[in-house]
Amino acid sequence: MARMTAPPAIVRTALSGKEWRVLILLLISALINYIDRTTLSVAATDIQRELHLTNTQVGALQSAFFASYALCQLSFLSGWVVGRFHVGWVLGCGFLLWSGATAMTGVATVFVMIFALRLLLGIGESVTYPSYSRILANEYPEHHRGFANAIIDSGTKVGPALGILIGGLLVSHVGWRVFFLVLGGSSLLWLIPWAAWMPRGKGVAAREDASEVPSIGAILSQRSAWFTAFGLFCGNYYWYFLLTWLPAYLEKERHFPKTKMALLGWLPFLGIAVSCVLSGWLSDRLIARGGSPTEVRKSFAELAWGSPPS
Repeated sequence: MARMTAPPAIVRTALSGKEWRVLILLLISALINYIDRTTLSVAATDIQRELHLTNTQVGALQSAFFASYALCQLSFLSGWVVGRFHVGWVLGCGFLLWSGATAMTGVATVFVMIFALRLLLGIGESVTYPSYSRILANEYPEHHRGFANAIIDSGTKVGPALGILIGGLLVSHVGWRVFFLVLGGSSLLWLIPWAAWMPRGKGVAAREDASEVPSIGAILSQRSAWFTAFGLFCGNYYWYFLLTWLPAYLEKERHFPKTKMALLGWLPFLGIAVSCVLSGWLSDRLIARGGSPTEVRKSFAELAWGSPPS
C-alpha cells in the first residue's frame, strides 16, 4: 500500500477582515502622525511673521520634535513601554498626546509654548513605530508583513503630501491657528474605532517574557542591525529635508505663493507612497512563492539604498 503523504500547507494570501480593520486604522494613525509632523513646516513662514521669530528660533522649533522623539527611542523608553504594557492602549495614549499637542499649538502665543508642545509631540509619536512593529509581529504572518508594513509606511508619505497640499491651501485661507486647532481636534476621532477594534490577543496585551527578548548587546552584535540603521540614517537625510524644510524653501527661496507651494510640494511624497506600496506587495508575493524572507527583504533594501545586500 502506498504511503499517504500530507497535502502541502496552503499559504493564505488574503488578509482577513480583522487584519484589514487593524491595518487601515494603523494606516490612518501613520497618516495623521506625519501630517502633524509637517504642520509646522507648512505654517512656518506665517508663524514666524506673526510671532516675530528669528530664523534660529524657527530652526529650534523644527528641531524640538526630533530631540524628544529621538531621546525617547535612543533611551529605549518607548520600546520598554510598548513591551511592558498593552500595546493598543500605549499607541492610543501616544495618539492622544500628540494630537492634543497639535491642537494646542493653535492657541500658542509665544515661542516657549510652541517649543514645549513640539517636545510633547515628539514624546507622543515616539511610541508609534515600536507599537506598529509589535502589532505586526504578533498579528500578521511573515508573508503579509511586507505589504502591511508598506501600507503603514505609505501613510507616512501620503500624510505629508496631504499636509502640504491641504494644509497650504487652508493656511492661506483660514490662517495657521484654525488649521492646527481643527487638525488636532478632529484627529482625536480616530480613538473611537481604535478602542473598539484594536488587537487584543495575548501577544499584544501581555508583558513580553524577558527570557525571549534579545538583549541590546545581542542586537548590536548583528551585522544586519548596523546596516539597517546606517541605511535608514542615509535615507532619512533626504526624507527629513523634504518633510521639514521643503515648504519653507519653496516659499522663501523660490518665492512661490503658498497655494503654488501646496500644489507642487506634495508630489514627491505621493511618488514615494506609490512606490512603497508596490514594493511591499511584490516582496510578499515573492516570499509566498518560496523566496527567502531575508534575501527578499535585503534585495528590496538594496534597490532603495543603492548598496549591495550584506
